[in-house]
Amino acid sequence: MANKRFLAKEEALNGGAVANIVSEDIEGGVLPNQGTVTTVLEEINERKTRENNLIIFGITENESENKQERIEHDVENIVQLFKDAKITLDIENIRKTQRLGKYDKEKTSRPLLVHLKSIHSKLTLFKNMHYIRSYPKYQKVNVSNDLTKSEREEEKRLWAEAKKLQENNSGDFLFKVRGGRGK
Repeated sequence: MANKRFLAKEEALNGGAVANIVSEDIEGGVLPNQGTVTTVLEEINERKTRENNLIIFGITENESENKQERIEHDVENIVQLFKDAKITLDIENIRKTQRLGKYDKEKTSRPLLVHLKSIHSKLTLFKNMHYIRSYPKYQKVNVSNDLTKSEREEEKRLWAEAKKLQENNSGDFLFKVRGGRGK
């Protein structure tokens, strides 16, 4: 009973957004153990905590042994990326940066997780990605939403399905995965 009240309260606060996410996920088969309310609520909370996050691939890592120097280098690169995308981003708008995976001198770059204070900067970056594509230094740089495990699994399944359809069809068709990413 308490879970139903919590869900109703969340739905009232978010203007029905919770119900929309839950119904989309259940219909689309995104959530594991779809029958439990707690699983759905955990997934919603996880998505909410990740909504301001970005993952940036392809930005070279500073080779310094000093962790603070590497972090400062990453922040400078992020601010420059936003500047090249014609977005002014103050350092105060970056809550935290974190490289994913273990540090290894041999590897040139690890994915960079960026926690932003607002979703506005993130959405504007996605809209302005065409600006940075003209710079040679960003040819291997990709920006992605920070997806939950279930979202990553669903995306992986969709990519496999598109690849299978591409291989099975001998026409001039190109199958792509679009939409719904990082709702």
